[in-house]
Amino acid sequence: MKLLIVSDSLKMNFKESVLSNTLMYILNQRNIEYTFDKEDNEFDGILLVNWDSLTVVKNIKQTKNIPVILICYKSDMAAFYTIDLEMINHVVIIRDTDIDLQIPYPSITTEIPVPFVFSPAAKQMTKQYDICVCTGSKLFEPNVLFKMLRCLNQLSAYKILINTTIDLQNIVNSHIIVNDNLSEINTRIQQCKLVIGSGYPIMYAIENDIPAIIVGERGYGGILAKEHLSLQYSAFFQGRIGGKYDSPIPEHLLYEDVISIMQSNIILDSVKKPMNVLLNINSNNLVKLITKLVDMFININRGFTDLKFNNDFIINAKQGRYWLINRFTRQIVAELDEFYYKKILEYKNKTQHVNEEDVDILKQLLENAILI
Repeated sequence: MKLLIVSDSLKMNFKESVLSNTLMYILNQRNIEYTFDKEDNEFDGILLVNWDSLTVVKNIKQTKNIPVILICYKSDMAAFYTIDLEMINHVVIIRDTDIDLQIPYPSITTEIPVPFVFSPAAKQMTKQYDICVCTGSKLFEPNVLFKMLRCLNQLSAYKILINTTIDLQNIVNSHIIVNDNLSEINTRIQQCKLVIGSGYPIMYAIENDIPAIIVGERGYGGILAKEHLSLQYSAFFQGRIGGKYDSPIPEHLLYEDVISIMQSNIILDSVKKPMNVLLNINSNNLVKLITKLVDMFININRGFTDLKFNNDFIINAKQGRYWLINRFTRQIVAELDEFYYKKILEYKNKTQHVNEEDVDILKQLLENAILI
C-alpha cells in the first residue's frame, strides 16, 4: 500500500504542519510507503491534510478511483459545512478541542485524540528561561492570557517567556519576554524549566520531561500528573476536566503551583512513558482505519454484498422523481434516476443482490460514500 499525502506547506499553519509531520512519522514507524509527488501514479489512497488542497484532490479523482481521507482539526470544523465533500470518502477529526459540534456526515466520520510522536531522543538545551507560557488555544487565547497576566507579572523572581501573536509589550513587566514566532515553540519549551499552557505546548513539555501546568480554554487544569493523564489527553490538555469554556483561572492556585515546582517543594514523576503508551494506541487505531479504507478500494472488485446504505442520507421519492438528501443539513445532494434509486433502495432495505452489470454503479455509490 502506498499513500499520497496532499498538503500545501506554504498555506499550512503551525498545527497543520505538526499534523503533517506526525503522519509521516507514524507511517514511517509502520513501514507504510508514502509520497508527496502528485505525478506519481502508483499510490493507492490520498491523505488530505488541509482544506486548501481540495482542488488538487478533485483533479486526481477524475482519473483515479482511489479513496480520499480528509484529516482535520475539530477546531476547524466550521469549514466542513462550506466545502464540497463529494470527493471525500472518510473524514478523520482530530480532537484538539472537545466542543460539541453537529457533524454533517457522521457515518463517514471518525473522531480521534490528537496524534503525536515523541522524538527518539529529546535535545538537551541550556535553560534560558524559567517559565514558558503558551496556551496553544484557538477560541479563547486572549481571555486565557489576560486571566493569567496579573499572576505572571507578580512572578518577578523568574524569567518568563510568553509565546503569542497578541501584543502584550506595554502591559508586562521587565522580567517577561514576548515571542511571536510560534514555529519555534518546541525549541523555546526546551529552553525552559516549567511550561504553562495547553494543547501542543503541553505535549512538547511531556516529550522533553519538563513539568507542566495546564491552563486553557476550559480553565485551570493544575499540575500535569499521571492520575489524570488519559482524561487530559482526551481533551487535549485544555484546562479543568469537565470544565466549561472560558472557565475561571484562580490566580492563587496558579501562583502556588508555580512556586511549588520552581522551589522543588513537590516531586513530580515523569509522565512520558504512560503518555507514549496512549500515543501508540492512538497511532495504531489511525493506521488501522486508513488501511481498512484503502484496502476496501484496492479490493473493490470483490462482492459488494457486505456494503450498507449510508444513513447520513435519506431518499425522497415523489411523482416518479428521486432525490438523495443529507439527513442533517437537508441539502439535496443529487437527483437519481430510477435504476440508481432502486439499487440504493435494495441496500437501504437490506435486500441487495449483485449482478455483474451492477459493478460500475456500485463503484460509483461507494466512491461517493452513499454505500459504505
